Amino acid sequence: MKKILRWLDQHGEAAVIGILVAGMSILMGIQVVLRYCFHNSLSWVEEVIVYFHVWCGFIGLSYCVRHNSDMRIDISGIIPKPVAKALRWISDIILMAFYLYMGLTGITVVQNLMASGQKSPASHIPMFVVYGSFMVGCFLALFRFAQKVVLLVLDHKKRKENAE
Repeated sequence: MKKILRWLDQHGEAAVIGILVAGMSILMGIQVVLRYCFHNSLSWVEEVIVYFHVWCGFIGLSYCVRHNSDMRIDISGIIPKPVAKALRWISDIILMAFYLYMGLTGITVVQNLMASGQKSPASHIPMFVVYGSFMVGCFLALFRFAQKVVLLVLDHKKRKENAE
């Protein structure tokens, strides 16, 4: 069980994104063959590809947080290290608050869509599945930020114990 959790921690987002990208590629390939070889196409394929792309984007948000690749303006090279470290913490706290707020807002949106029963026009996918990507991405990013904080605190304690 520990190996599975470790693998999911290290590769979970990348695996999901890879599956979604593979699905997009397969669907696009099928659509191209149908359109140009058989002069016919499926009406729902483009819609599903867009929804896969949306899910990739929001899962990618968490992936970027996990790998410290989130977009930031880095001025750490021109300010003192303690100030840069403090700004990084402040930035992380603000982002965590933002992801928490947006994730909670996403819950409300998903609940409203579930209650309405709205479905996409071509593929008839429930819209809460599509909008759920936003909520899932925000909570995964929040989880990854919390994970970073816990690891930094544990690392700090370990260094402190080793110094004594």
